[in-house]
Amino acid sequence: SFYKNVPAFNDGSTKQMQKLLYEVMGLPVRVRNKLTATMRQNGVTQGTAKTDSTAIGYALLDATAEQKPILEALRLLAMVGTRRSLYYNTYPNFVHWLTGRIHSSHNQSATVTRRASSSGPNVQQLPVTAKIEGTQAKFRSTIVPHKRKAVILSLDFAAQELLSMAFQS
Repeated sequence: SFYKNVPAFNDGSTKQMQKLLYEVMGLPVRVRNKLTATMRQNGVTQGTAKTDSTAIGYALLDATAEQKPILEALRLLAMVGTRRSLYYNTYPNFVHWLTGRIHSSHNQSATVTRRASSSGPNVQQLPVTAKIEGTQAKFRSTIVPHKRKAVILSLDFAAQELLSMAFQS
């Protein structure tokens, strides 16, 4: 194949990302992980270099014009990987065999703090805003009422759901 001698790169590998960002691209380490007890015992004084979106954000500040598109692509890959694991790979497992829809459960007081929650899947974790500039977040537009004339209500997290439930009770 054409890609026979191309090295494999795993953007989910911390070691490979550290090598790319800090050795190959030569970017300064601005964000580090916390020291572990084992690291302290071994005399290590600094945590390992982070490679998450925060680290990439700081790297963009120091990047050359040639490096910036690479860092933006890495940031996009990380976002897609997160969304793939949270939504794209898991939500198809929740489709009801009869309706072809996902029927999430709304739990009135299943959390330790007695706040409302959602499960099977947790639709409260769906992103509200787009992570890519110039695009719209489309996850919430897939939520439709269960029957005609039903209303979907979206509330903020300033205890509005508690007030709404208290009123309905």
